[in-house]
Amino acid sequence: MNFARFYILGSTLIGLLQIVDGIFYVLHAGEPQLFNHLFSFLETGWVLVSIAAIIVFLNIKLPLALPISYAAYNFSGWTYGVILCIQLIMEGKEGPVPVPSWAYWMGVVFGAYFCLYSFFNWRKLNAGTLKKP
Repeated sequence: MNFARFYILGSTLIGLLQIVDGIFYVLHAGEPQLFNHLFSFLETGWVLVSIAAIIVFLNIKLPLALPISYAAYNFSGWTYGVILCIQLIMEGKEGPVPVPSWAYWMGVVFGAYFCLYSFFNWRKLNAGTLKKP
């Protein structure tokens, strides 16, 4: 159960950082700052932790919605990024890939969901009521 506590608490923090990351992008007109680069590295690592959590949660009978939603969010973001890169190549353009501002806002919204849902699961875990549906 220690891994579950680590994962759920860490997910709460990742959700908060996701909100900050999105706000930094919006405030800086899509220009990545040092924080964005550092968080991107941490976020990619958390995908691996989420995949491990899926495996562990299957064995200890905990809900899978939290780690699956994080992995799905990241995989969909990576897929969208590849599509943007392919479009840029097909149009024969060079330079940085323009990311629409709605994508940054989606990061903020997902971060809020992930943070709140993680916190909700943290409270249930501490109360002993977190069980697989």
